Amino acid sequence: MKKILVATRPEYVRQVSAAYDGYYEYTVRLNYESALTALNGSFDVITCSIHFGDAQLYDFLRYAKRNPETKDIPFVCMLGGEDGLSATLHQSIEIATQSLGAGGFINFGDLRANLGTEAALKKLRDTLDSILLLAAKK
Repeated sequence: MKKILVATRPEYVRQVSAAYDGYYEYTVRLNYESALTALNGSFDVITCSIHFGDAQLYDFLRYAKRNPETKDIPFVCMLGGEDGLSATLHQSIEIATQSLGAGGFINFGDLRANLGTEAALKKLRDTLDSILLLAAKK
């Protein structure tokens, strides 16, 4: 079973459980310091909410991509739900995270709005599986 480090906010833990239970082994971290402590080369993918910690997504991404033990682990940025940000801001965040080395950006709120919850959860897992498959080929 693939292992995921999940850096997120407390209000998204239920969504993480709904998406990952039975599909992945995962470790949830709710603040920057505990995420850094958990970060090591034993994860297959790192997912991070754009609202992680005290707006520390970029710090965590930079650290993970500069760390020799974790630089090759796919890092996926996640938008969990309604946040009041415009589509332009979402796109800006996606572009910025990709330029820092993120391997993907998943807007779960959009997936859920367009597909419904169950299909969105499946699409989320399918996307993660594709990212993991691509990383394994490198």
